[in-house]
Amino acid sequence: DRTVNEGAAVSFPNPASDRIFIASASGKNVTVRIYNTLGELAYEMVNVPLSGIQVVDMSERAEGIYHISAVVEGESRVINERIVLIR
Repeated sequence: DRTVNEGAAVSFPNPASDRIFIASASGKNVTVRIYNTLGELAYEMVNVPLSGIQVVDMSERAEGIYHISAVVEGESRVINERIVLIR
């Protein structure tokens, strides 16, 4: 279990199969970008209000390691995570 703190965004499960869940308790806008190992953008959500959980459909993406970059509005830090996609 992972706790979602104020101002934080987390992704789960890891490893994932079809969907990734992005969670935040901040209620602020969040920009999330997911890149494959080649650095190609696989998914993007820009300035989406997030208080709770956002489902990201990864069913059309190839298995492998993906880099998730999330920025919460008003935060100076970038949250970086890696997720493994397996079927």
